[in-house]
Amino acid sequence: MYDKLYRQDVLAHAYDRCCANKGAPGVEDIERYGRERWLDDLVLALREERNQPEAIKRVFISKANGKLRPLGLSFLRDRVCMMAAVLVLDPNFETDIAITMRCRRGIVSAPASQLARCLPRLDSAGIGLCMGS
Repeated sequence: MYDKLYRQDVLAHAYDRCCANKGAPGVEDIERYGRERWLDDLVLALREERNQPEAIKRVFISKANGKLRPLGLSFLRDRVCMMAAVLVLDPNFETDIAITMRCRRGIVSAPASQLARCLPRLDSAGIGLCMGS
């Protein structure tokens, strides 16, 4: 499934979804670099498996009562990679999870037979590698 993660169209759609909420663009300056060139570099980094997530930039914003609230600013590159993973993985698990939620039960109370159908797909997707196990 990793080969679907670094497809140009998937990353472009993930980029559009990340920018759709009109939030902060992230720490990097993509306008100066160019969107297409930035996506091409991201595709190459993912294909060669050399992309590493960056540390979250921590800033503090003031609240109405005068106190400060911490705020983490992530790199857009990391958010695009996470959104691409959601776009690739979501269709594989949507049906099983939707059936569970439709019965007004959480995933914790899902029948064992249903979870057993999901687990081989989770393992084949390499989720264990992502979770550090």
